[in-house]
Amino acid sequence: MARVANAKAGRLDDAWGAVAKRAAEDPPWLRDLLVPLVAAARRTPELAELFPFTSMNRLCFSRCSDYPFTLDCPCVAIGRGGYLVQPTWAVSEVEDPPLHEATADDLASVMRVVVEHLPSDRSTWLGTRDDAR
Repeated sequence: MARVANAKAGRLDDAWGAVAKRAAEDPPWLRDLLVPLVAAARRTPELAELFPFTSMNRLCFSRCSDYPFTLDCPCVAIGRGGYLVQPTWAVSEVEDPPLHEATADDLASVMRVVVEHLPSDRSTWLGTRDDAR
């Protein structure tokens, strides 16, 4: 069991490192908003335990380590002027209304809204959403 926990902690650390590295390499208009967002999310205990990934200018969270990721966590879209918290990272024909909209200097409210909309079961695992217990 300790090996599984160590493996999961290693994958989680790798995922956060990869997201931070990619954010630092993005174009300035995206990097300037994504880098502080990634840092704030990683400092937020409830989000630090989830697997982060990016998709279409969004910082997303999953309870599993590999694609296909879980669909039960909100994500944060980045626009030229700020942040938009969305119910999920998945794109569908029916667009869900945003959960919250914030300016670039309002990361605290973005983190609060994301945490408020996380699933009550925040257990994580290595593998895809199809591998859920």
